[in-house]
Amino acid sequence: MKKILLAVLALALVAGGGLLFWQWRMTRTLAAELDFNRNGRLEPEEAGPLLRRHFAQFDRDGDGSLDGAELLRFSSSALLGNLRIRMHTRGLPDPALPAHASVEDLRAALQQMTTALELDGAALIVGRDGAEQARVQVGAIGFDSVVPVASSSKWVSAVVLMRLVEQGRLDLDRPLSAYLPELGGPWARTTPRQLFSHTAGADLGHALNYSPEMPAAELFTRLVALPMHDAPGTAFTYGGIAMQIGGHLAERVSGRRWTTLFVDEVATPAGMASSFYAHPIWYREGADLPSANVAAGLHTSAQDYVRFLIALQRPGTLLSQASIDTIDTDYSSALVQNFRPPGIDPAWSYGLGLWCEQQDGRRCTRVSSAGALGTYPWLDRASGRYGVLVTLGSVKTVMPFARHLRALAERLDAGPVPAPPAAPP
Repeated sequence: MKKILLAVLALALVAGGGLLFWQWRMTRTLAAELDFNRNGRLEPEEAGPLLRRHFAQFDRDGDGSLDGAELLRFSSSALLGNLRIRMHTRGLPDPALPAHASVEDLRAALQQMTTALELDGAALIVGRDGAEQARVQVGAIGFDSVVPVASSSKWVSAVVLMRLVEQGRLDLDRPLSAYLPELGGPWARTTPRQLFSHTAGADLGHALNYSPEMPAAELFTRLVALPMHDAPGTAFTYGGIAMQIGGHLAERVSGRRWTTLFVDEVATPAGMASSFYAHPIWYREGADLPSANVAAGLHTSAQDYVRFLIALQRPGTLLSQASIDTIDTDYSSALVQNFRPPGIDPAWSYGLGLWCEQQDGRRCTRVSSAGALGTYPWLDRASGRYGVLVTLGSVKTVMPFARHLRALAERLDAGPVPAPPAAPP
């Protein structure tokens, strides 16, 4: 018995040591990725939206920054929180769906999600053919709350690109060297279509570990100097490097910064008055960033994103039908799959800036653009239904609930549908 107890104790010490080492590594990684000014501490603007909400809780000495010990306490809290969430979400959401759903069913499901995942709040708006069917909100995130939506930015960014294509400033299949003659090697042969479909051959990464205050030209120079993972057009590698290069291309051919391009080409015609591009992690109110993140830097609200979805249902508002068909096309399923983000169904393929959840041949019939922080917009071309869930959490844990909410929205009882809110002038 004594030998057994000693063996159990030894195993516990090894396991505990392994856990402490993993936690130490997690803390070091967190600090390295978020410490943009490389001063060894995290300031509030560097903390990211999830840590920033609880910054004061972990800033024990009150000096306005987090040192290594304070970050270690945060990682311990995050680890325990993840374990709690795993326990709370066993068997959730309930896979059973009613034949007919109501707004109250949506509200109950949204409340269940925020409670189980310990989220501060969430907002959901759904509609059909441009007419709103339901809106529900719980907690601190409302319909007009502006939050970073991470990779839900990609859909919007692809539309910015297509606006330039429609104006004749870009050709999706012309090599980048035609626009950026200084480029050499594989990047010179890459096309804008490949940049925005994650088939350009870029290395793994999201282009987030560079200071957002870095001049755009310098960031571009650093990104094109990174090694290519594959030959262009041979593999699907989800990330942000290629899209950031595509954003620089758009700036060069238009003579406008990406933040201005978004306002001119999408925000104004769609009525997204509260939305802007910045960085999904680094944030200081009012900061004018020279290197806004193209693949993940959109800050928007549920109401504004719905206006974007409605505009995409009306050819001629943002894009022609031909351009809509171009972004709603499968460009990835026939290629090697190098990297796909967590929470994404392995059966989904990729168009330009969006996921193809369902398709008819290469034509995508239901499209979406989930973001790492939990935002999930979708549009079903066949039924005319659309919606957006906005929250701040982890896409891996939010996605099962998001897909459940979408399924409920598809079963909303028919009845009088109120007119959608008017876009701001």
